[in-house]
Amino acid sequence: LYVEVAAYAASRGEAFVNLCVVVACLLLLRGRSWWRWPMVAGCLALAVLSKEAGVVGLVLLPLVQWWRAPGAVASWVTLGLAGLLVTGGVWWMGGLRAVVNVGATDFVSSTAITWVDWLGIQSVAVWHWGWAFVSLHGLTPDPDLDRIPRWGRLLSVTGLWVLAWLAWQGRRSVVALGVAWTLCAVLPRLIVQTPQSYLNAHQIALASVGWVLLAGVGAEAMRRWVQAEECSA
Repeated sequence: LYVEVAAYAASRGEAFVNLCVVVACLLLLRGRSWWRWPMVAGCLALAVLSKEAGVVGLVLLPLVQWWRAPGAVASWVTLGLAGLLVTGGVWWMGGLRAVVNVGATDFVSSTAITWVDWLGIQSVAVWHWGWAFVSLHGLTPDPDLDRIPRWGRLLSVTGLWVLAWLAWQGRRSVVALGVAWTLCAVLPRLIVQTPQSYLNAHQIALASVGWVLLAGVGAEAMRRWVQAEECSA
């Protein structure tokens, strides 16, 4: 999905996380036998063991299960188990205060930044890489996000909230699933601060699966439009 994932040797963990999470979601959607659950759990375990970013599967799997059957008991059981695992993991690491504000610094001034500033810059990064995914411009290891003014960061955060609200309003559509997938995939990186590590190209690869879903919806709409034009002609 991105050059860095294939060309950057250290990103092979990200590529394996993407593979395991997507396979787990496909098993959840298409599986009917009892053994799909052990396979889903195995894929998720491999994703987490490959790289800590694999923990996002604990959010994406319940999302897919709930989108498939929002009223099913299995959906709420999956969501509850994922919530317990996430809560237990945060507690094991020492609570939320041990996860947030762990020494992130601003690239320009080399000073510690607050969580609010971190959220703003990371939100800008989501929009930046989304635009790069569509336009193929800006695919650089150093997009220089620190120079975005505060009003731009605030606008980016607001835009993500608007997308979340729109996804909830149309939650039974594939478009909503694509948007929700993207937001859930980047959610941990909006919260957890890491020293001098803003959202970069290989870290956004799993989130861009949601953009692929949106592209598929657009391609299908175009196909139907062409067929309708041919029939009318």
